[in-house]
Amino acid sequence: TLDMAGQTALGVEVDWADGRTLYIKGVYSGAVYEWNKIRPPEYSVAPGSRILAVNGYADNPETMAQLCRELSTARALLQLRVKGPPLPPAAPAGKEKEREKEKDGKAKEEKEEKSAERETKKQRKEKEEKEEKKKEKKKEKKEKEK
Repeated sequence: TLDMAGQTALGVEVDWADGRTLYIKGVYSGAVYEWNKIRPPEYSVAPGSRILAVNGYADNPETMAQLCRELSTARALLQLRVKGPPLPPAAPAGKEKEREKEKDGKAKEEKEEKSAERETKKQRKEKEEKEEKKKEKKKEKKEKEK
């Protein structure tokens, strides 16, 4: 529940394209931002969250948005039912270091592969230049013989 007394704005940018919820695109200064500052991260309202209901009213996002505006302007109590964005899967203990090592190893392999590719390209280019020079010499030689 957000008490809008002393607040000038709710402080969220929303989209209702799904036709049922208010998708939170951004959180800015306002009541929601202040809420987030004093709550643990798992209770924060963040981009990617969805407002499912406003003061018990649900399933019509345009009306829910209008209700938010009206209650914010009236500086009334605003109760939002929010579903947060999905959390990333937790890594088992010790797995995080293994993943970092894998990433480092893959990055090193990719760097070595790119280096080998550059070397191969350089060698091809040198070979092509040599062949071009040989062709030019043959051409000059034929012209001299004439």
